[in-house]
Amino acid sequence: MLKKERLVKIAQKVNQNGIITIQEIMDELGVSDMTARRDLDELEKSGKLLRVHGGAQSLSFSMDHELSHIEKSSVQIEEKKRIAHKATTLISEGESIFLGPGTTIQFLAEQLTGRNIRVITNSLAVFNILVNHAPTEVILTGGDYRDNTNTFVGPITNLVLGKLKYNKAFISCNGIYNSSITTYSLEEGESQQIAL
Repeated sequence: MLKKERLVKIAQKVNQNGIITIQEIMDELGVSDMTARRDLDELEKSGKLLRVHGGAQSLSFSMDHELSHIEKSSVQIEEKKRIAHKATTLISEGESIFLGPGTTIQFLAEQLTGRNIRVITNSLAVFNILVNHAPTEVILTGGDYRDNTNTFVGPITNLVLGKLKYNKAFISCNGIYNSSITTYSLEEGESQQIAL
């Protein structure tokens, strides 16, 4: 495939989906990591897209609304499963861990069923995955329910999270900027900060 064809395809894809990752470019166009990065850099210089960590976004892309739990669950499934698999290697039997909300964390929860661990969560989805898989002990924090993400937040959640102890915390995020993580909801961010 000629370079010009690649650039057109990348621009079309990013404008259609709003965002594109380096991995998607590599998989769909059969190019190396460096070629994908150079193509994105060239498209950014020509004003066709905006480079972001790990990929690019269209110039018209706007996150003026939070994606629903269902919308997020169909995005980048394989990447989420790989992250979840890696995270399971960091968890030892007998540990107490916090699992926050998010579709990546749900994949992690699925891989933890039947493990001898204690899970504290403010995610109803994570709770529902683990609740019937002994010997895992599951504690659901309760609090104010956010339907969009199936998550409990607010003062009750934060009070419970602040009083419990865990060996490790696993959270999802909407983005990473420098060394900071971002999430759409301030309340969810507060709960995750307490857990961390």
